[in-house]
Formats: sequence, structure tokens, C-alpha cells
Amino acid sequence: MGILLCESLGEQLTVIWETYKIPVTIASLSIPLAAWAIANHRSVQTMHGLKLQSHKRLYEMFYEQQNHFEKVMGRRIENAKFKYIEKDDLPVIFSELYEFNVLHQKGEVSLKSSANEEINRFLTKTGEIIFEFYCQFTEEREKKTEQHIVLDGYIEQLLRFLQRNLHQLSDDIGVRFIELSNASLEVFVNAYSEVLQLSYYMGDDFKAVWDKLEIDERSEDEDVLNTFSAVEKIIRDYSTKGGDATYKNFQEAIHVRQVIKFSQATKLQNLVREIYGELISDIKLHFNLKIMMEEGAAYDKYSIVGEVGGSSLDLWFEETTEMEGTLFLSCNLNKDNYSFDVNVKILDEFASDESGQKRHKYEVGKDLGKEFKSLCFSYLKQISS
Repeated sequence: MGILLCESLGEQLTVIWETYKIPVTIASLSIPLAAWAIANHRSVQTMHGLKLQSHKRLYEMFYEQQNHFEKVMGRRIENAKFKYIEKDDLPVIFSELYEFNVLHQKGEVSLKSSANEEINRFLTKTGEIIFEFYCQFTEEREKKTEQHIVLDGYIEQLLRFLQRNLHQLSDDIGVRFIELSNASLEVFVNAYSEVLQLSYYMGDDFKAVWDKLEIDERSEDEDVLNTFSAVEKIIRDYSTKGGDATYKNFQEAIHVRQVIKFSQATKLQNLVREIYGELISDIKLHFNLKIMMEEGAAYDKYSIVGEVGGSSLDLWFEETTEMEGTLFLSCNLNKDNYSFDVNVKILDEFASDESGQKRHKYEVGKDLGKEFKSLCFSYLKQISS
């Protein structure tokens, strides 16, 4: 009615329509755009919910399998009377083997790809360590020289290497860590045997471990366990300690043996040991050479070997009386031999040491051994170069 009655109103409406046609059209689209935005937001929420449910189910599956693993393996280790692997270790072992820390990235509960390789490394390395020790120790014992320092060193080295090898496995699959002071042959035998059995109980996941052990219709693990038994026997025969001897016990045994040796030594023997100690300390300070000691009943012999060329320097002592003897130096340099000696003598005179105790005076050659030491260092410089 307004348009019919008022011509100007029609013209104004036409102007308004021409001016606001585009904004009105856009405004009319706001309802479907809003509906689309709401639908899209709901879709994102749905997808996020599905992901959360998937992750939740993944972790539930992990814990279900871990619970099953703990129950089954817990009963097995009880029946087998394991001494190294305990029931409390099983959650950590399962978590490491099936990579709980990267479960979200993997998206599945599966054995880590390096598990077989890590266990095979532990088993192989254990065998190498025990075989090498057996060969070296029995070879030294057959010489019947009673080289206690060398033999003690072999035992200490054995326990150190086995502990280091087991420590690596602890990092790899979560088995229990053993401190070096508590390390013993019995622990390492149990660890080797029980890790082997655990991999067998876990079935096809560790088939590669068992396939690698089969050699010429016999098992490599049997050889290793038999060698462990042989090593336990020779250590017991040597030190009167059984397979349960710890690293700490062997350190104490070495210390006691040294104390007894020093307390029973003569004045000349203790003096020569002091001279050796000062000379070897100076050599270690100035040269990076291999120093080997051959233990003797009364006096030790030192051999200092160059890295190349077969050059060497030997130091040893020969007693002439209870109060006197000769310190020898022999050098093999470029296939030529050089030798020098100096007289060592305990005097009847006394002098007070720093603690106020009186001790026998002594003399080392006419020049107090300065020429001897100078020649020794001169030869060592040529050996090291």
C-alpha cells in the first residue's frame, strides 16, 4: 500500500536494495555456514574422542598383557627357583621389552626389534669372558710360579667384566643391576642361566636366541655352564673361596695377603720394595709404558715393554747376604743388550724417620743410585720413542 500510494518510497526501496544487495545475500548465508561450522566442530570432537578411546584401549591392552606376563612368568620362576630374576623384576622387564615409553608412537604392543640382539650379545659376551679367563688362569697355574698378583688380577678382571656385561643387559631389558662390591660368580651363573630360560619361556618372540645357541647338535649354553663350573672349582682350589666369593671378598683377601707378606719380609726385602716403589712411581709419572711384574718368593721382577720393536727394560734384585744385595737393570734395545747394576746395603747406623721411629740407614751405590736411575730413564726414553 505504501509503494502504491507513495512513488518516492518505491524509489527509496530500489536504492536500498541496490546498495545492500551483497551484504544481505552474505547475511542470508550465515545460517548454513554456522551449521557447517558446528558440524565440523562435532566431527573434530568425535575424531579426538575416537583417538582417546584408541589410546586408552592400547594402554589397557598393554597392562592386560603385562598382567598375564607377570602371572605366568612369576609362577615359572617360582617353580624353577630362580635366584637372580625375581617376581618384582617382571614389570620392568616387560616394560623394557615391549617399549612402554614409546607405546603411543608405535600404536601397538609389540616386542622391540633389538631384544633378540641384546640378549644374544649378553650370552655370547658372557661365554667369551668365561672361556678366556679359564684359558689364561689355567695356563698361569700350570707354570707353578705362584704368581698371586697375576692370578688375583685375573679373578678381579673376571668379576669386573662379567659385572659390566650384566650391567649392559640391565640397561637393555631391565634385569636387576648388581653392584661390583656384591658381584660374585654365583650371581653371574644364575643370571646367564635364568635369562636363557626366560627367553625360552617367552616362546617364538625369542626363537632367534635359541637358534643361535645350537651348534653341531649341542648347545653352546651347556659349554658355558660347564666352564662356569670348572672356573668355580679352580677359584675355590686357589683361594679356598667358593663360587659365592664376591669382588669385595677378593679385595680383602689380596689386602690380607699383602699385609702378611710385608710383615714376614726381612729388612732388606722391605728396603728393596721401597726402592722399587719409588722408581716405578717415577716411571709411571713420566712414561706411558706397559709395566709387568713377575712375583718372586722374596723379590719381584719388573719388565717394562715398549709398544713396538720388542724393546724392553728389566729390573730385578739378587740377595748376597741378609743385609746386602745387587739391583740389576737390563735393557734390550734394537736387538742390543745393555746391563747395569748397583749395590744395596743396610748399615748398622740408625736414623729417625718422620714419625720418630728409628730405622736402619742404608746406601745404594756410591752415588745413592742417581746414576742407576739416570741410565734407567735414558733407556726408557729410547724405548718409548
